[in-house]
Amino acid sequence: MFRCPAWNDETLFAFGAASSGAAEVGEVMELVRVVKERTGDPVDPTTSDFDVLVGEWQRLAARLERRAAESKAAGNTTSARQQYMRASSYRARALFFILATSRPAREQAAFRACEQDWLNAIALWDVPVVQAGIPYQGLSLPAYLFRPADDGRRRPTVIVCNGSDGQNVDVLCAGITAGLDRGYNVLTFEAPGQMTLLFEQQQPMQADWAPIINAVTGWLAARPDVDSRRVAAVGISLLGMVIASAGAGSPGLSAMVMEPGAYSLPAIWGDKRSLAAVVETQDAPPAVQRKVAAEVNAGLAMAWRRYMTPLERFTLSKRSELYTRDALVRARQGRPPSDYYGLLTAVLAFQYQDTLPKVGIPTYVCNNQLDELFGPQARKVPSMLTGLTSDQKFLRSLTLATGTQFHDQPLGPQASQEFIFDWLGAVLGA
Repeated sequence: MFRCPAWNDETLFAFGAASSGAAEVGEVMELVRVVKERTGDPVDPTTSDFDVLVGEWQRLAARLERRAAESKAAGNTTSARQQYMRASSYRARALFFILATSRPAREQAAFRACEQDWLNAIALWDVPVVQAGIPYQGLSLPAYLFRPADDGRRRPTVIVCNGSDGQNVDVLCAGITAGLDRGYNVLTFEAPGQMTLLFEQQQPMQADWAPIINAVTGWLAARPDVDSRRVAAVGISLLGMVIASAGAGSPGLSAMVMEPGAYSLPAIWGDKRSLAAVVETQDAPPAVQRKVAAEVNAGLAMAWRRYMTPLERFTLSKRSELYTRDALVRARQGRPPSDYYGLLTAVLAFQYQDTLPKVGIPTYVCNNQLDELFGPQARKVPSMLTGLTSDQKFLRSLTLATGTQFHDQPLGPQASQEFIFDWLGAVLGA
């Protein structure tokens, strides 16, 4: 669709969202045509090119919002729900790139617009969606429980843990639709480093998700419509890695899915030189750490100013904003992290080589062919699950042949969910 890989990736996710009604292929194709015409389809976009891209996604969303309001006023609630959901999906695409535009400070407002469309859509759901705030360490985690019916029946439940830059609407084709079709409850929620807690409250991502999942499973266990003996968690993208901590420390889970599997964020961090300098000084005296931190921070500032393209600056900002408040605040100012050393220190916590052997529940590992982010890490995960027997762990190759290639299988959400829920049905006895 686009020559810029980042632009193309998000467009593929928009196409995949059509499988659950969160996009319309024709709408997206027309947007692609217009953006290509206005920008010339660059490989390495400028800031003004990003302005065009984001502006077109937002215009498409705004048009749908107007139609949704008209549909709702006329009593056409199904149409309104579908239009709001597509608007939320398109605003999620705009939000993803907002830091690359000439006005990165709009990020919080862009998130609010995306979230409001989501809330407007689920308010019109046929079976009322249970909305709650799950208490967690002084915070309130926004949660949304989708049920096949409002009949009080105890059902197996799947917790879908979104990735580092996904929005609630993205979970529609990543578990909500598939789970409901098969008689499951499906819960999605927002945690530190995600959505409301990131964009509104500036709460950074946590490397250990066992306490978070324990809070969520505790809330579920208190509900009469949840079978607490059959609760599984699915981790998407970054959470496909981080969910290992819950598999090792959350007794309320009966199974988990790593979508895709991975075990080390530092291993895929692009700036190996700066990361190595941070690793070497983690146990050094404070004076040495301060000296190296000054060098690392100055090195990034110089590269940002002299060498990095707008696309490279955006990539760093987007991949960094969830790990420290400094990175988030500076990204919204169009500047690099002032404490790059601290950011890399935070990244070092996201390693699970010592956690995976402690996982004690059946585990499904997705391995995407041509995964552009995690590479070959998924293939190594099953051998690290030494606490499980061979029949308790399963590696699923998602390939070109089934249309499920690339990170998070953007063009194959239905096929991948068929694989996942067939496995869950066998493991949970659902």
